[in-house]
Amino acid sequence: MKKVVYLLLACLMAVGIYSCKSQDDVYKEFIQNRIYPAASGDATSAVGYKRVVLTWSVPQDPSVTTAVLYWSNKTQSMTIDYSQYPSGTVVVEITDLAEQTYDFEIVNLDGSGNESITTTLTATPYAENWLSTHSERSIVSAEVVSDDIANIVADFGTSEMISTRFRYVNLDGETVELEKTLSADSTTIDFPDAKVGKYFEFSSSYCPEGGLDTIWNTWHRSPTPIAGLMDCSGWSVTADSSVGSSYAPEKIFDGVDDNNHRWYSGSCSYTGVVDKTAYVLSTPHVLSIDAGKDTYWINKIVFQNSETMGYRFQYKVFVYYGDEPFDTAIDNDYETNSTAYANAVAANRYFQYTSYWGSKTLTKKFSEFMNFRYMAIVFTCSRNKGGYNNCNELQIYGYDTSAE
Repeated sequence: MKKVVYLLLACLMAVGIYSCKSQDDVYKEFIQNRIYPAASGDATSAVGYKRVVLTWSVPQDPSVTTAVLYWSNKTQSMTIDYSQYPSGTVVVEITDLAEQTYDFEIVNLDGSGNESITTTLTATPYAENWLSTHSERSIVSAEVVSDDIANIVADFGTSEMISTRFRYVNLDGETVELEKTLSADSTTIDFPDAKVGKYFEFSSSYCPEGGLDTIWNTWHRSPTPIAGLMDCSGWSVTADSSVGSSYAPEKIFDGVDDNNHRWYSGSCSYTGVVDKTAYVLSTPHVLSIDAGKDTYWINKIVFQNSETMGYRFQYKVFVYYGDEPFDTAIDNDYETNSTAYANAVAANRYFQYTSYWGSKTLTKKFSEFMNFRYMAIVFTCSRNKGGYNNCNELQIYGYDTSAE
């Protein structure tokens, strides 16, 4: 019985050894009979806007004549004829791609149709979806500083930003695109011949690291118009008095700075002397201003006094601003007896300046833009015994949010 068992085991082992040997022989025969042309092992890819560029060397194997490039799960393909690349480098661009990941497969073929081992490159082109994940830079300020040059201040560029372009309205009313762009590591740029009170537009370009294409964002409108000297000729100005139509209160907004185009108040009695140079008026002279709408944002007010020193009567002038009209007929207790003045004081929306004989121009610059519609300029003293006061021009700087 034992001999039979041993005999069976010996037979099974012999069969197993024979079977393994047979499979090995078949595998070796398959390998030995299969011809593999050289593969394109040095292939690289680069991505751009809806495109991918593939680059590899023409195989040194002289038997290799062509290649087939597959993508989109082999639903798309193209044939490469290596004889068309005498430089030895193949460059293939695939365009009109979607924003998704692609596997590009390169298979070389010899003249007999034998295929090489597949070379696979994975690449993801970029487009609008990628761009939408990148924030635009912020505009800090936009203001005409001198000679119709607007200075634009922005934040630094965001991730993968390259530069920012601008278009704005010039003095001729034309929309022009600035030739110069603002690099991502810069924050200021100038607009020559810029028109005050107009919005401008900006758009930034982006490119990922190693990307082939810079792509531009859509145009964005500036958060505010360009600030600067505003045209206030349509603003309403009333006064407690004037010496005649030639010196009417609206002259302070006529854009002409000379003694023949100014507001000149009527006379007034005085009750005392200040610093031996000025007289305290028994009733203040008042200019009351209505901008006509509440969309103005103001950051600077410039008073132009008389061009003649002897006519510079201003001394201890108070300026109030707010959201309700100010009276022109007031007495010396106006801050407590008149609601608009009292509210302006309570809201800290007023300031005082003292004019000296040599001061032709007096400037008040706010630390930030202030929004208000109404102003009152109260002249409490005069350097003239007759109690007169005057103002050649009042220049208001800022912008109107209702601008085009």
